[in-house]
Amino acid sequence: MTQARDELLADLAAENESLEELLRPLPPSSWQLETPAEGGLIRDQVSHLEFVDRRGVLALTEPERFEAAANEDRSDPAAFERSQLELGRTTSPADVLETWKASRTELATALRALEPATRIPWYGPPMSGRSFATARLMEAFAHGVDVRDAVGAPLGLVLEGGYDLGALAGSMAALMPVLVDGSTPDPGEVARHPLAGQALERLAPYWPSL
Repeated sequence: MTQARDELLADLAAENESLEELLRPLPPSSWQLETPAEGGLIRDQVSHLEFVDRRGVLALTEPERFEAAANEDRSDPAAFERSQLELGRTTSPADVLETWKASRTELATALRALEPATRIPWYGPPMSGRSFATARLMEAFAHGVDVRDAVGAPLGLVLEGGYDLGALAGSMAALMPVLVDGSTPDPGEVARHPLAGQALERLAPYWPSL
């Protein structure tokens, strides 16, 4: 179980670090480039990743405070959206990167310390640790695609198991029943998406106790 968890968190760290390596050499002007996400600049993509990682830390370490913050976010969606973009619009790119790195490092530490049976409060249903980490991996990849599209950089991060993360993300629908509520995925879906089957096999040791 610990090994599977650590491998998942290592994949998440690798995806985030890959994006950081792309961003660090960019001049500040490039952070103003538009991405395929409507109305989203590169700075907004990174700000959003940092915000969600920071909210994740709060959910893991102070769940009651998170619930209060989440209720406030739900009550004012416009303010919620602004708060996700504030960091990149008020801080230099170098400081944004350092803040994001600190937040995601703290999140990884909190996930490693999480008791397997603990459910993490979130904006939807409460999530297990592996569901939360998998969701962060999917989102890190998706926003990374937007940034890479904006600067014309290729994809190509390949996970340790030998499959490309982009291809894996395309097959994640077959995993969603397991990720959300721990139920058994449809065998037909897994058969149609062999990469999802590989992911199931890889993460299986971590799931039984969640």
